[in-house]
Amino acid sequence: GASSWKLVTRGLAGPLVERTTLNVDGASFTVARFSSQVGFHLHVGTTDPPGAKVPADAGSAVAAGELSLGLVGAFNGGFKAKAGAGGTWIDGVTLTPMIKGMATAGISRSGQLTIGVWGSNLPAAGYIEYRQNLMPMVMGGAVTTAVTSEPWIYWGGVVTGEKEPRSALGVDGQGRVLYLATMTGVTPLQIAQALVAAGAVRGMELDINPAWPVLGLAGTPVRQRTRVLVSVLPGGWHSPAQYMTGSPRDFFVAVAPPRVGCRIWSPILKGPMTPEPMRVVGRGC
Repeated sequence: GASSWKLVTRGLAGPLVERTTLNVDGASFTVARFSSQVGFHLHVGTTDPPGAKVPADAGSAVAAGELSLGLVGAFNGGFKAKAGAGGTWIDGVTLTPMIKGMATAGISRSGQLTIGVWGSNLPAAGYIEYRQNLMPMVMGGAVTTAVTSEPWIYWGGVVTGEKEPRSALGVDGQGRVLYLATMTGVTPLQIAQALVAAGAVRGMELDINPAWPVLGLAGTPVRQRTRVLVSVLPGGWHSPAQYMTGSPRDFFVAVAPPRVGCRIWSPILKGPMTPEPMRVVGRGC
């Protein structure tokens, strides 16, 4: 079960980021919960997707515009492009082809992140970024049949066997985003059950194996590149500091509006390679 949620970052309108620890079938999971006030943005890595050409605001390091708002967290993306686990689309640029039926994290112009199934229940209008990674693990608040029926090797190439460190992404019934990971070896079913235990109504696996789960959070919003996020994943191999200078793999960042009544907004896409810099709108913002 879950211990109580602990405040990580407070905003003027209440908690922005909270964290807890979940124990599922003997494995301990670190969980971060981001409030619906928090906005998200997807970035590519220096080496993956290979040869990626994207607008400057989606490059391999946290963007200046994101720092001007205030960075409250960052975490790893999904499998490498060569794994064939799904597509990536950023700011009008298709980096890898989208695949029908795959679990997809979609980010809207207002920075809101949702999870759905491509070609089924995911909105198409008003979204500027998509990241797929295999079939859904959780839908309707329950573990999917894909988890219970697909062979474990479907859920990623492994280093030692079925039980590997894994990470996952979910959204709960209040629109809050959930990131969870463990450096303990777990099965696909265990991490799917952890998503449900954390409150996810929809969820998908992210990257796996010891080298790739990375989670950094900030007690106060980070607005200077010389400051780094605090690594909160016990046993993690890599520091989230890489997101400030250049990550080799794709990742998500989480930012917060600086004032109550402000909301995140991105300009309308005018074609491929159009930057989608985060800014805030609202009276007095």
